[in-house]
Amino acid sequence: MNIRTMPLTLSMKDTIEGIRYENGHITASHAFASLFMWKKEMGLSVYLEENLFAVKCRMQGENAWFFPCGGRTAVRDFICRRLDGEGLLFCYMRREDAEFLEQEFPGRFQIRERESDHEYIYDRKEQQEMNGKGFLAARKYIHRLTAGHLLEWEPVGAENLADALSLVSGWKEREEGLDGLRDTDASVTMLTYWEELEGAGILVRVDGAPGAVMAGYPIGKNMFDISLGKQSCYITGMAEYTRHALCSFLPEKYSLVNGEEDLGIEGLRRMKQRMRPVGLLRMYEGRAAAIGTEA
Repeated sequence: MNIRTMPLTLSMKDTIEGIRYENGHITASHAFASLFMWKKEMGLSVYLEENLFAVKCRMQGENAWFFPCGGRTAVRDFICRRLDGEGLLFCYMRREDAEFLEQEFPGRFQIRERESDHEYIYDRKEQQEMNGKGFLAARKYIHRLTAGHLLEWEPVGAENLADALSLVSGWKEREEGLDGLRDTDASVTMLTYWEELEGAGILVRVDGAPGAVMAGYPIGKNMFDISLGKQSCYITGMAEYTRHALCSFLPEKYSLVNGEEDLGIEGLRRMKQRMRPVGLLRMYEGRAAAIGTEA
């Protein structure tokens, strides 16, 4: 059955976030801000019901979807309506979503773990205080950086959004993820719709000039998502300093920080692992097997 999707618009934010919160879905992949930021690069559109939303991802195929978010019955009905379609693929599935497919549609899906989509979770206070041997290298990097440069950070707001946008817009990406994703457009969208997406973050000035920006949005009552991190130049210790500054700026109510996925980029993966995550939201994908074949 053909299902009509609609372009993602800001007017959908409250509806999508309401469904997500109602169903306890706290991954960055399904947050409205993330969907809105990546809609152009990933070819995203949305199907909406009263208690369900499903995001179509044309980057991965004409019948590829983020795993639907909603009540159990609504999710099952949605999947049933898609089973007859060729090349059905569900991505950004949590472990419980993979288990749902296995229970409700035994033998119909080939399920595999997607390591590049795993989301890294950090303790905000631990990142702020940076105590212990595990943070020794980060503390050394920051000490050397501040000894050689004048560094100041300030919250991103109306008075410095133009500086942040200029820094991000001038970014020249040297690497891309396994799926060919580039995040400059997404970062520009985040800053362009700063208030609408509930953006929060910091701008770091190095010797008086904009040097780095790190920002994101609330993803849950106690979790903040870091969706944007850019530097005007590569200076050892800059990433550690900026992350520390952001975690110092964030309100106490955010006990956890979601560092999102590593996109399969080895350098990014090593950096995220060095940050000492306290958890990992594992992601999977499920591809419908042809009728009569083993999943």
